[in-house]
Parts: sequence; C-alpha cells; structure tokens
Amino acid sequence: MWRTLGGVGKTKCVLPTLPVKSSLFWRASVRGSYKVLESKYKPVAHNHKAFLAKARKRKGFAEAYNALELEYTVASQMLKARARAGRTQDAVAERMGTTKSAISRLESAGKHAPSLATLKRYAHAVGCEIQVKLVPQKVA
Repeated sequence: MWRTLGGVGKTKCVLPTLPVKSSLFWRASVRGSYKVLESKYKPVAHNHKAFLAKARKRKGFAEAYNALELEYTVASQMLKARARAGRTQDAVAERMGTTKSAISRLESAGKHAPSLATLKRYAHAVGCEIQVKLVPQKVA
C-alpha cells in the first residue's frame, strides 16, 4: 500500500504504508522520494524452558517433540545466532539472496529440512560457521 502526503505547492510525496509493528522510520523529501532514517532490531524475548514445561503437559507433545529433537535444536541455534548478530529475517534473506519467507521456513523446525549448503549460507549471513559432528549412539 502507498500513502500520499501533501507537499509544497503541487509537489506530492508518496510513501509506503508500513505495518504497525515495523521498526523502520521513513522521512519524505520535497521531491517525493523517501529515505530510511534508522532501523532498530529488537528481538522478542522468549523463555524456551518455560514454554517447554507448559507444552509438555499436553497429551502427545513429549513424544512428538522428542521425535523432532534434532530439528528443534538446529532451529533454536539458528534463531540464537541471528539474534546475536542483531539481524532481522529481511537482512539475512538479503545477504543470502533469498526472501524473508524462505528464512522463516528455514527457522521453523520440523517443516523443512534445509541442505548443508543452505545451512552454510545461513551461517555465513549471520556471521557464523557451521560444524557437523557424528556422535556414537548410546547403548541402552
């Protein structure tokens, strides 16, 4: 969506209409162009241990969660790395040459299994390197 602001004389400024939760601030110039003033990334606080404690009380959750433990671990590490880097999904997507929705899919555990090449690109985009380790299984 676009929003038109009145300008000087017959000049009008056209700005994109931003979502309410957007952290970008726009300024119109007399010529009708716009500039990004600042972008402040503020990660949303999430207490994963408290979430798991509450969720494990639901019937069938523990079995389903344990079946996807590796995927959830990888997704958690990806989210932590992005937060440490102070980057938004948009910023990571731009660095990887993809879209924000693709980053969202990568960061959602259990729905998509990214390739090692994709994980390497993501790690590079958030200023990390990727390490893969094969560990012998515990004998019960």
